[in-house]
Amino acid sequence: MKSWTKPTDELVNKALTSVKKVTARKYFFARLENPLWLKPLVERGCFKYPPKSLRFDDGTIQFPYWPEIRYLKNVCTDLPNEVIDLVVNLPKVDNPVVYDGILDIALQLTGKQSAKLKDKILEYTGMEHQLQTHKFAKLLEKWTAENQTSAALELAGLLIEFAPDPQSESKQKRRKENPMDSNTLLEPSPRMLPGEYRDMMLKGILPLTESDPYKVACILIDTTANMISLRRHKQDLDKQDDVSELWCPRLQGTIKNSETPEETLVHTLTFACEKVFEKKHKQIGSLDNVLRKQQWKIFKRLRHHLYAQNPNQQTKSWILELILNPEYYNQWKYSYEFRLMIQHACEHFGDTFLTKEERTRIFETILAGPSKANYRAWLMKWLGQEYTEKTEEGFLEYKRLRQRIQLEPFAPVLFGKYKTRLQKLETEVTHRIFDKDYIPSKAEV
Repeated sequence: MKSWTKPTDELVNKALTSVKKVTARKYFFARLENPLWLKPLVERGCFKYPPKSLRFDDGTIQFPYWPEIRYLKNVCTDLPNEVIDLVVNLPKVDNPVVYDGILDIALQLTGKQSAKLKDKILEYTGMEHQLQTHKFAKLLEKWTAENQTSAALELAGLLIEFAPDPQSESKQKRRKENPMDSNTLLEPSPRMLPGEYRDMMLKGILPLTESDPYKVACILIDTTANMISLRRHKQDLDKQDDVSELWCPRLQGTIKNSETPEETLVHTLTFACEKVFEKKHKQIGSLDNVLRKQQWKIFKRLRHHLYAQNPNQQTKSWILELILNPEYYNQWKYSYEFRLMIQHACEHFGDTFLTKEERTRIFETILAGPSKANYRAWLMKWLGQEYTEKTEEGFLEYKRLRQRIQLEPFAPVLFGKYKTRLQKLETEVTHRIFDKDYIPSKAEV
């Protein structure tokens, strides 16, 4: 351990007198590493007044550097308790430079020690401006690795939040004046750049997910629900359709390849939910209940995805509850996740999954559709065309394609005339069925 010399009062006073200018203070405090200077500096009030941001008439903002925070970083491992006490009692300021220094100190300390700075760090997440946001991810990673899970969860919940579109009020006004205005789409965003948000998820949230997947999943569910609400205008908040199949066509994806923060959030949520199921947690049922209570369609898609990945005795009743619902067979297309859920359940359970009577009801519903009246209405609404003999063949082709799309996932459990019907459709509908065929790309009929 390095031997330090205690400074005399005369030396301290002389040093402080000689560093009145900012450049001198920067040099002095950056190079000062003697922990025995801390007490006399505290006694002289050196750490009482961290600088506030400077706002000018032209709208610009300046964030003054605080040299003293660099000294606290230099000595925090030698005097952790003293430095922690100082930082915890610092006044709240609107200067992100000060809080960046606090993050530096937290990263120098042990996880248990730095967790005591949690409240100051949470102050930073609520500020209008943040600077080196990558440090948050490092701190989350540190807290997770050093068993400070509770602090990490609290910080994570704030870091991944989306902020409202800054133009939301003006867009809402224009939407009322002209509901067809295409420039009124609300665009909430996280408080960091998309690349930084991905890094936050990869380096901060994923390790935390490994530690406590259920709690992380619940945080991500709340964040996703709030993000979607921020995307919707007030008059649309009571709806369930979130058009998520357009802005996030695949729930499961490689986070580092996510194109938007919304996709990054959903892909991370999916990963966390998968971890709950993968680890056979007792909270699987609790997670399912949380997802069921959510308003937006994406959470139903997520349930379908999780059941598709995990066809077993625990999920069997949940899958049956969905598959036996006739409303799904009156739609133009299944969602991609619903289709996989049907297919995997039928492959896993075989003929024991559904009784013959249940299968018959489903298959008859499929073959009874689609409605010609609905097709007529769709032609008029979206194409401005009347239904004629010329469009009859179009309807019949549409009917064959839809029936094939809906029957195909049931292929392992088809029987009799239904199996024959699918075989015939496969010859009549030359269009090969791809995954993309289960993503809505037009108005549903």
